[in-house]
Amino acid sequence: MRRRRAQTANTFLNNDLKKQVNKLMDNRRRILAPFPIAAEEIYRAGWSPEEMRAIEILKPRGDMLREGRTMHVSELPLGDGVAQVTIKLREDVPMPGYTMRLKFGELPSPLQHTIATWAPKWYDLKQEQNRLLLKVEQVAKVCKTYGQLYRLWPDILSLFDDTGRQKVNEMRAQSRLPDEVYEWSLDEGTRIRARSSQIKEMFRPEAFAPFTSMIAECLMLPTDETEEVAYIS
Repeated sequence: MRRRRAQTANTFLNNDLKKQVNKLMDNRRRILAPFPIAAEEIYRAGWSPEEMRAIEILKPRGDMLREGRTMHVSELPLGDGVAQVTIKLREDVPMPGYTMRLKFGELPSPLQHTIATWAPKWYDLKQEQNRLLLKVEQVAKVCKTYGQLYRLWPDILSLFDDTGRQKVNEMRAQSRLPDEVYEWSLDEGTRIRARSSQIKEMFRPEAFAPFTSMIAECLMLPTDETEEVAYIS
């Protein structure tokens, strides 16, 4: 029987840790910025009263209606541009096509106000998630051992798997930071690169502080396994 190859810190960062962080941040966003409107309310806003009555009449003849559960609300003002909100219904319902396409400005004013209030918070949380995942990727590029990872970002130990914790305990004393985290200079006369004692700004403790706070917040939140009703693209 072939022995399973031991997992490296780099593999752990690029696979397990990244997935774990992404899952935690998904949960954080669902809890802190849930979609504040029932998807069915948006659906009803896409039809006139006469159209809704016609749908009720035709429902028993299911073969006459196309069905779907995805709605797109376009032209949502967000920041300096516009965005699209994708909204998922819980079950298939009659639709003009297999998806329903609505324009933000055509929704009733109360729905517009509620969505416009929700959107910036959802978007900011998603951007924070993207920045945290990018930070994990940056660390994964330079750290080859668990000891290096711990030396560079000690607060992330709470997310290590059992193997990682054991490796850190074994290696934290002898592991030094990888050369890639330091500033380097080039001697113009000899063309020889020399390593500085200064750590690059992106790898200094203060650069990790906001991301550590995000992870700490994630770990304190309850778990929400419900499917996200809406997202912005």
